[in-house]
Amino acid sequence: MEAALEDNHAAIILVAQVGAQREEVLARRNVATVLLHLGDWEAAKQQVEEGLALARDLGAKRFIAGFLHNLGSVLAASGQRLEGEACLQEAYGLICESL
Repeated sequence: MEAALEDNHAAIILVAQVGAQREEVLARRNVATVLLHLGDWEAAKQQVEEGLALARDLGAKRFIAGFLHNLGSVLAASGQRLEGEACLQEAYGLICESL
């Protein structure tokens, strides 16, 4: 998992330099997923929040929903249950809209 983390961190830097926002969203999603599996909640939250902001800028609802789901999980795990629930509800609403 460490190699995947390093590769995707490098990808974030490269795609950000060329302004490839969609690819940056994907790389940040990958990094956040690895960090969540490693239990590094704070670093995962940072990647999720940055990815969420980019996804919102792009209007990419599928990615917004995914980041909101991850953010909700991180917040709930860190004791912020109400904030986590709000994120999960927003994610669910976006998914329902897309059906």
